[in-house]
Amino acid sequence: MLTLAEILEQAKALPRNERKQLADLLLNTLDETSAIEADNQFTHQSTLDLIRCAYPNGIPIAHYMTLLSILQKDMSIRVLAQIVAELTYGTYSIYMGDIMNAQRYKPEPHLLKLVMDKLLKCGYEDWRNTDK
Repeated sequence: MLTLAEILEQAKALPRNERKQLADLLLNTLDETSAIEADNQFTHQSTLDLIRCAYPNGIPIAHYMTLLSILQKDMSIRVLAQIVAELTYGTYSIYMGDIMNAQRYKPEPHLLKLVMDKLLKCGYEDWRNTDK
């Protein structure tokens, strides 16, 4: 019999819709919060991996708002705030305002292209297709 940790580790490779099915199955044996947290963990880790690939030495301040404006279109504000907090060793509440501002932010075209190029090289399209 597999442990929950082993199931979650193996499920990382599954497409989003199959992970959702797995989460539904887990609801039969786990409380709802645990299943939601399990699904968020997949999104969380894949987003961390994407950002760390694009910015292995940290996110330059000049790219910060552009990066947030791109990522916030495909994920919840709360999850993105948790991810940014983890990347920067900050606290979740600090980044909520930045992400809300990123919803209205209009990046300069050259910065948008630069940040998108970095993300695309690190699998942004695959991330976007599996973690919506």
